[in-house]
Amino acid sequence: MYQISYSMAELNGIELNILKEGLDAVKEQMRDPERNRRLNMRRARVSWVGGLKARVKTGNGVFTVDESLGPEPSETPTAVEYLLGTLGACIVIGFVYLATIRGIRIHNIETSLEGELDNIGTFLALSDSGHSGYKRISLTLYVDADAEEEKLKEIFRETLKRSPLVNTLRNIVELEGNIKVV
Repeated sequence: MYQISYSMAELNGIELNILKEGLDAVKEQMRDPERNRRLNMRRARVSWVGGLKARVKTGNGVFTVDESLGPEPSETPTAVEYLLGTLGACIVIGFVYLATIRGIRIHNIETSLEGELDNIGTFLALSDSGHSGYKRISLTLYVDADAEEEKLKEIFRETLKRSPLVNTLRNIVELEGNIKVV
């Protein structure tokens, strides 16, 4: 789709030769159905660590989710706060990637997100009204880059269109639940 200009060695903190090698490897994997399936698969393992806390292991990362209730704030973000943060990260990273493959230098980028839950009481078993999920999420992307405003708006629209998390939240997700008692 886009031709990366390799006249530069680096753009936006991305080594362009490494990016090209990575994209070439992904293209190769996409040609083989089994390798393509593995390429698209993501996994996480979550274990309870006591109280209302859980440890998440996914990819090469580990993080803790804290849903503790009480007068003091949780030690770490809650699950719904992580969702907002990862949505913002997906948009920032996607925007930087799309700008980079177009040869646009970014000086600064940040996104601000706000989400409103429908009814937190549903999650806490204090109410059966509504649902416990977000009913609205709004975000604003702030970007300082070497491009015209209309070009940046175009990249933003494409970022939203291509974002795995935006698409997950916008569409109904098939969720299969199983339990194994040990």
